[in-house]
Formats: sequence, structure tokens, C-alpha cells
Amino acid sequence: MVKLTKRPEPPQPITREKHYRDNPNFEALVEDCHRKCYICENDKATTFNIEHRIPHHGDDTLKYDWNNLFLSCGHCNSIKGDKYDDILDPTACEPENSISLSMNMDSLIEYVEVCVLSNDKSAKQTAALLSLVYNGGTTAMKEVECAVLRNAISKCVASFLQHVEGHRSESDVGYGKIIKEELSRASPFAAFKRGIVRDDAELTAKFGEFIA
Repeated sequence: MVKLTKRPEPPQPITREKHYRDNPNFEALVEDCHRKCYICENDKATTFNIEHRIPHHGDDTLKYDWNNLFLSCGHCNSIKGDKYDDILDPTACEPENSISLSMNMDSLIEYVEVCVLSNDKSAKQTAALLSLVYNGGTTAMKEVECAVLRNAISKCVASFLQHVEGHRSESDVGYGKIIKEELSRASPFAAFKRGIVRDDAELTAKFGEFIA
């Protein structure tokens, strides 16, 4: 999860569910969320939903609140449901200051390390959600979905690390430019790549301004 900047108002007023599921509001929401799930950051999901960050429980004020609407993949939407009512608002804070994500590819079974950097309740709840999203499906089907998601993250991280090694070599042929693009919050799984730079003093010195 990374910080998002949403337009202050939807293109058209929202008074019914149809109003945020159809264009132009839907497309505006997709663009504001960088065309990826705001929770797991997957941009290749086969199913996307409109997610209410704060479960509305039938309350129209929350249901039609533009600031409460985000783009979510089907995997994350079904895991979160209405069980998490106080996760971080990526439009109001910098999630990377509260949670760090890294892909552990050294173990027999790859898994995502989710570390809480804050005692804030929202940070802890978000970390619990992300742990389930990346590592622990509640059903056999969810386990498969988690494995597919981790595989996508692993490939993305491995590719990024190759760019880093290419940049560090004397034969850098544009890797620096690629790294800068990959550190954009609009990039898929950006939190993982930005975390790699943040945890490496040499990379931070060279690319720190792109994760500030």
C-alpha cells in the first residue's frame, strides 16, 4: 500500500451505487488508484471491485462518500469484507511510514514480511489485513490466490533487483532511469521496491529523492 492522491470530488454526483460503478466516476477512481488494487498493488488482477475502506453497513453517507471509495482486486476485497473498519487511509497518510513490506525469497516457501512501524491502531489493522492478503488465505482457494500473488511480487522484485545490479555495474545502459520509473507510486508493488531502496544506504543516497 502506498500513498494516493484522489481528486477532491467525483466527476458526477454519487447518490446510487450505479453512479460509482459506471463512467465517468469509475474511470476517475481507476486513474486515481493508478489502475491497481489499493491494498495489494496488483495491476494484473482479473477481477476488480469498488471497495469501501470503511464498511458502510447500509449507511448511505459512507456508501456514497467519494473519499471512502477505492479500487480493489477481488482477492483483497473478499478478504477484507466488513471485518476491517479502521485500515490506513492512503490519501490522508503515508502508509510506508507505518508499514514496511519485503519479499522473503530465501525460504523454501516464499512469503511477504509485513512489519508494523507504528503503534497506531490503523497501522496494526492494516498489517493484519496485508498478512492475510499476501500469506494466509482462509480457504484452499485463497491459499492458491495468495501463492499466485506472491509469485507476481517475486517476479517484480527480482526484475527490480536486476535493474539495481545493472545500475551498479560499469555497464549501466539506462538502468538508473528504469529504477526511477519503478519507484513511482503508480508502479505495481511499488511499496516493495521503494522498501528495497529505503533499506540500502547506497541506493537511498542515489534514489532517495524518488521515494521521499
